[in-house]
Amino acid sequence: MSAARTAGGMAGLIVVDGLDEYLPAPLRGITEHVVALKDFQLVGDQIKTTKLKIGAPTTRTVNGQLNPRIRIRPGETQLWRLGNIGANILY
Repeated sequence: MSAARTAGGMAGLIVVDGLDEYLPAPLRGITEHVVALKDFQLVGDQIKTTKLKIGAPTTRTVNGQLNPRIRIRPGETQLWRLGNIGANILY
C-alpha cells in the first residue's frame, strides 16, 4: 500500500534546520538546495500506482520538474540536501 501511495506522489522530504551551526565558519551562510529525486511510470496520461515493473520506462523529476537547472558560480560551494522520494528506483 505504501509503494502505491509513494508512486502516486505522496512523498516528500523533512529538513531539520540548524546544520549550518556545525559547519566550519567559512561555510556558514552558503547557498543551500533541497533536492528531491522522484520517478514515476505513466499509463497514458495517468501515473501508474500498482503493478509497477522494474525496468519499465520512467519519468524522472527533480523537485517535481523535468530537466531543472540549479545555478552555481565557478568555485562556489553549496550545500545540497538530496533525497530519493521515489517508490522503486535507486539514484
